[in-house]
Amino acid sequence: MTKKDKTKLGALSVVRREGETDGHVLARIALDPVARHGAVAGTFAAQLFGEDHRTTNADSITVMGDEVEKAANGDLTFASRMLAAQALSLDAMFTEMVRRAGNHMSVHPEGMERYMRLALKAQSACRTSLEALAKLHQPREQTVKHVYVSDGGQAVIADQFHQHAGGVKNGKPVEQSHATLGDCATLPRADSLREAMPIACREG
Repeated sequence: MTKKDKTKLGALSVVRREGETDGHVLARIALDPVARHGAVAGTFAAQLFGEDHRTTNADSITVMGDEVEKAANGDLTFASRMLAAQALSLDAMFTEMVRRAGNHMSVHPEGMERYMRLALKAQSACRTSLEALAKLHQPREQTVKHVYVSDGGQAVIADQFHQHAGGVKNGKPVEQSHATLGDCATLPRADSLREAMPIACREG
């Protein structure tokens, strides 16, 4: 199979919109985040399987587009897998840097210090990835404030806490009541010549 044939297999299909010129189509694709990041990711991952099994930008863009579409619909499975894999890779880097630092401890103290700095950076990045992973799966807590007004005109603010389950799907938003300014009690102002100030209350 020739290099030209490989390029044909990796061609990216683009739908032209009504009235679009060739330049407009190319600009739209070049500025699309999935196309840009898919091409960048494909460039870095091209060496993974060797020279004879390189992936094309079109393949990378197609796969990335599928995963981005899932994430846009609330499926965070890929994000969870990615964070877990990154944490494992960073922990492996930490272990290797510590091992090298130990080998340089007696013969090259400056080298030991450099390796330890790299090790601690990898450890910090690993911890950040694990925290993001835990946050992704933790229930989200939302505070909703309700304003109640008694007959005497005293406003009472009560907090209610709502938890949204974590996981691969995001929770649905909680409907909140909105305070309105209607025929409600008023608070007197310090200046008796000015009108009384209304306070928020709920209708009904």
